Amino acid sequence: MIKNIFTLWFILLCIACKSDPEKKEPIGSNSIHPDYIAYQSHISMAEKHILDSNYVAAFKQYNTAFTLVDKPLAKHCFTAMQVSATVDSLDHFKKYSLKGMRRGLLPQYFKEDSLLNGYLKQKELYPFIDEHFEPNHKIYEESTNTFLIDTLKQLTLLDQKWKVHYWDSLARVDPINKPKYDSLYNIVISDIVENKLIPLIKEYGYPGERLIGASAVGYDPNDSYRRAYVQNSAKIILWHYYSLPRQKCEYNDLFWEEVTNGNLDPGHYATFIDFQARKGADTICNNVKIYDQHFIVTDSTRFDEFNARRAQLGLEPIEERNKKYKRGQKACKEIKEGNFKHIKLFYWCG
Repeated sequence: MIKNIFTLWFILLCIACKSDPEKKEPIGSNSIHPDYIAYQSHISMAEKHILDSNYVAAFKQYNTAFTLVDKPLAKHCFTAMQVSATVDSLDHFKKYSLKGMRRGLLPQYFKEDSLLNGYLKQKELYPFIDEHFEPNHKIYEESTNTFLIDTLKQLTLLDQKWKVHYWDSLARVDPINKPKYDSLYNIVISDIVENKLIPLIKEYGYPGERLIGASAVGYDPNDSYRRAYVQNSAKIILWHYYSLPRQKCEYNDLFWEEVTNGNLDPGHYATFIDFQARKGADTICNNVKIYDQHFIVTDSTRFDEFNARRAQLGLEPIEERNKKYKRGQKACKEIKEGNFKHIKLFYWCG
């Protein structure tokens, strides 16, 4: 009898030892059953209203979107703060600032933005931000998987080292032998993705913003008006991987699962499919249909086809995406002329 009890105790102990709270599981809380596609759809609708300068309607869409998930993306928190300031909803401004700090936004980002800084000063809210930053930033830090952060950093450094060596250096000074350098780089990037990144995704989930946090990035990250708050590390590795022709599309179901789990941004997923199709995977995998998220096709007669597909991801129609780019470029010009107050959709300067 004692032997049986000891055996049972040993089995239960082993099971407990094997449990890993950071292993792959859907992101969410007990109070929210997250719907990430619906969330993205409401964000897209909010951004459409911003394009039309209908800020009250945009405000309502952000309010709905943020009820659907417990981890909104940092850039959406930032824009929701700007919209709340524009419609002068103090309670929502405070709520979105707290959510933003829980998603990695720093007070300096608010201070560097003319619209947010002006509202914070007008309403005397900097003491509120100072009081709530540390506890909310702690929540953010505790929500990220440090193992994934460190591992992805090493994979990124490895990828960049050999990309610079083969593509940015040798292939440029010796273009005749570019196919050879493509082949050599392909060995490296295939090993990184197939033997390291994909197993990580299968075990822990796609290392996107909701798992490893957002970063302040841009071609000039010190320029607050050209900065975005995103997580692009794994995306860039996979862009490099799919920049070379692939003979299989075996990871697409995994990527789609990660979209529905909230780990993979729908827009990033769309670019992975576009990169595959651009390099001929659509002739091998009948289910590969592009979203034109990465400006592969400019033929407007196909936009209806792409838009129907994009809507399934919650993405905006192509026409609206193009308007965002033009709006952002216009904002860059206006900033040079001294107009710094722009609600950011994170396309160029606006």
